[in-house]
Amino acid sequence: MENLTYSADLIRALVDIPPNSHREAFDATGYAASAWPDSLKPIGAGAAQCESFEEWWNRHKITLAHLHPMMAEQWIYRHWIWSPYRNLPLDQLVWRQESWKTRRILEEAFRRPQFGMLQPAFDYEVFHGKYFEPARSMDQTGTWNYPIMVLSTPNGVKTTRGVFAQVRYCLIEGHQRVRYLNALSARGECAGEHCVFLLSIGERGLPHSTPSSVHKPASHWSAMSA
Repeated sequence: MENLTYSADLIRALVDIPPNSHREAFDATGYAASAWPDSLKPIGAGAAQCESFEEWWNRHKITLAHLHPMMAEQWIYRHWIWSPYRNLPLDQLVWRQESWKTRRILEEAFRRPQFGMLQPAFDYEVFHGKYFEPARSMDQTGTWNYPIMVLSTPNGVKTTRGVFAQVRYCLIEGHQRVRYLNALSARGECAGEHCVFLLSIGERGLPHSTPSSVHKPASHWSAMSA
């Protein structure tokens, strides 16, 4: 597997977690075996009549009590069929809430090549002035109403194109929000900082947060739409 260079390599020299020579790069190919138990699969996932998040959460909120309900809804529940990151062991995830500047998100949060290049002019046309999320919240506040999810990757990421050994963060959920953030940033219309759920695998990662510990720093958090 070839080692490749990512543009963020030269931007951030200090990282939260040092590399571990005994661990491999995070597999972001989308082809790794799923680590998610079938018991968590939403009833009707991928069909028109899928059960509601409330129904699903009532069954699994004890199993997933260590995760914020926003994470469970936006990632596990909504993207059960489509997430390329089902290889992440849910029971080993720890997290904390952070506030990241726009530039850091756009330059340091790795996006799989399959998600395509960011196209600010095109993406602005797609989202601006629309009634749906993330356009509605981001047009009003310059940021999102649901934090994006970013995984700490101290050993880099492995993609179908090779290994990006120096990547320290991988965007797990929130690709549409990041696309529109980039478009708004290009026009000088976004907020300066944004809420991020920063994930890590295992005890050597981040201090564990609980849902009740996540504060809502701005009024836009109250608009709880998908």
